[in-house]
Amino acid sequence: MAVGLLLWSVAQAQTAPASRVDDPLDAKATVPPVVHRSSLAGYRAGGETRPVPWKQANDTVTRIGGWRAYAAAAELPASAPTPAAPTPPVQAPARTTGPGHHGKH
Repeated sequence: MAVGLLLWSVAQAQTAPASRVDDPLDAKATVPPVVHRSSLAGYRAGGETRPVPWKQANDTVTRIGGWRAYAAAAELPASAPTPAAPTPPVQAPARTTGPGHHGKH
């Protein structure tokens, strides 16, 4: 009885036969309509969208406490060392040509 029930449930789980599929090489085959959905359709802008003049932005940063206020908001240590100025790149010596080359290679 259990085996029969199992076979019956497996037979019921079978999918219906696929509908007729047109030959892709047939120029007269029916084709479903093309639907385009932009990848930006669901985009929602976040945060402030209006630009702020740089002078006003600098004054706001100064008023709230400078970079230390941003460090506190980001949970960074306020005593973090200021990064050192980058060292200038080392310049390679100028290439000179020997007396017999006249600058040609």
